[in-house]
Amino acid sequence: RESGKYFHKPPIGYISEEKDSGAIIMPDAIKGKYIQEAFELYSTASFTTQQIQEKLQQKYDLTKYTCNHLLTPYVEFLTSNHQ
Repeated sequence: RESGKYFHKPPIGYISEEKDSGAIIMPDAIKGKYIQEAFELYSTASFTTQQIQEKLQQKYDLTKYTCNHLLTPYVEFLTSNHQ
């Protein structure tokens, strides 16, 4: 992973691009901004995860399904005890 090569499906918010030496992952310009904004909002400690999902749904006109699909893995990460 240090070289940017990735041999599995990229995480949500990233895309993979085939290169001669293997697949390289890079941020997804569209989905990445949703996820980045969710982290930024969460870091303020002013919003619950539910409020963040609702805020992003309204701001970007996302369906509830899309918002949940994009953010659920990250919400689980944020709300677990990662130190």
